[in-house]
Amino acid sequence: MKHPVIGLIMVLLVASACQEDNDKYGTFVKLKGRITAVRTQPNSSLRDAGELTLADAAHLLIYYGGGYDLVDLNDSTFNATVQQGNATALLFLTEDYRYIGHLFAGGLNCLPLVDLENNLVIDMNTLYLDGHHVLPTHDPIRHMAVGDCPTDRPFLTTRPECLSALR
Repeated sequence: MKHPVIGLIMVLLVASACQEDNDKYGTFVKLKGRITAVRTQPNSSLRDAGELTLADAAHLLIYYGGGYDLVDLNDSTFNATVQQGNATALLFLTEDYRYIGHLFAGGLNCLPLVDLENNLVIDMNTLYLDGHHVLPTHDPIRHMAVGDCPTDRPFLTTRPECLSALR
């Protein structure tokens, strides 16, 4: 259990380190998602009987640049509005605030919510648990239209025209 805690600490440190004066604090991004039932999660039969699953999730902790919001899950779904301008980590918690896992999208432990349209909606569709990684079926980072980017680099860039798949 030490490794997920160390990973969680690293995610929080990275998100805190991304703080800087940013004029984007007046713009917001909407995040949506739905969690899967236990029986449809990959490797769910390999989990220990006492281990938590996404079916146990009751809260979503959204951590961004030194601040956080706590959002309740309703009918296994979440809708959250977050300020852009920071790396944003999403942590799934039980009713009594025990850690289940964190969003892992496009190889990143946080979403780089920088230079996006105001009120942009990022729908991750259905989320499932693999270890302590919560993976989206619609990964907003992996589904970027990188070929539309003038530099055509295979890594994440914050240029708005490269994030057309998020729109």
